[in-house]
Amino acid sequence: MKKTVAILTVGVACGVAAIFGALVIAESSGSASGRFERVSNIGAPVAASTPDLAALRSAGATGATLRVLGKRGDMHFFTALARQGGVCHGLGTAPGRFAVIACPNENTTSDNAFPSETHPILDFSARAFDPRTGYTERVLSLAGVAADGIAKVGIIDDNGVRHLAPVEYNLYRAPLPEVGAKALIALDESGREVYRSSFEE
Repeated sequence: MKKTVAILTVGVACGVAAIFGALVIAESSGSASGRFERVSNIGAPVAASTPDLAALRSAGATGATLRVLGKRGDMHFFTALARQGGVCHGLGTAPGRFAVIACPNENTTSDNAFPSETHPILDFSARAFDPRTGYTERVLSLAGVAADGIAKVGIIDDNGVRHLAPVEYNLYRAPLPEVGAKALIALDESGREVYRSSFEE
């Protein structure tokens, strides 16, 4: 079952039919109670410029609390406190050049918030959609934030093959081959699949 948060997608050049920052928060396929409820990487504070503040406020965040979690490839990951409680997450090519920001909405509770037992990853992967169905056709690159205990995040392609990215300091990002995508998955440190979200639902 999909969950929703308030999302602000800021203009990014991505190619035809591609959307960067398509956010996924879905039910996990079952995990031990109490797992995946913490993100240890708290990042480092960074000053927010005027454009930063405008983007953050539009998404429901407070600019004074902006923190950068790290950089993977050409993308910076960051957090900021949400005005109505909780934590906003996002990424962009620089702290002031946000591609997408996701903040908890008024319906977010402890049962459906990230990170949690049922929502161990917050995925911002770039996707290409099938215009006929509206479903994800391909995942162009993986990117997101994972809870403590998640070791790898990836997709299962049309042939059932896994394409995985390692999680380092709670962050993951990796390019993907041009293959179809059936589901987003996450593995724990033992290699067990603990999360799956179908792209056909």
